[in-house]
Amino acid sequence: MVFILGKNLKEHSKFSTSLIIFYGIGFETSKTILNNLSIGLNIRVKDLKQENFIKILKWFEKNKILIENDLRHYIFSNINNLKLLKTYRGLRHSCNLPVRGQRTKTNSKSSKKRIKTVKIINDYV
Repeated sequence: MVFILGKNLKEHSKFSTSLIIFYGIGFETSKTILNNLSIGLNIRVKDLKQENFIKILKWFEKNKILIENDLRHYIFSNINNLKLLKTYRGLRHSCNLPVRGQRTKTNSKSSKKRIKTVKIINDYV
């Protein structure tokens, strides 16, 4: 197995699909990364050299692509900023309700279940 950025990549899988393991990289992003670095889409992880991994890491730094913990921290700080400003979206986030205008009368059962369990736990304590 190849260990890169805290993740293990399977040696026999295609490198384009194994890049999807990283938070913030989808299939289209992995294809564009490999095309920009002129690495084939069908190449296996075991066939890559150390130089290719270094090129990919440098490409992330050069293009300022946020992945993994950096991206999670960025998203979390944006949500906290909305909560501190007490915007509508921030209030919806803090109540664990749908944020983007989804219907709540019938479709947000899982969100309402979370709220009910939190209320029950708070009442119990």
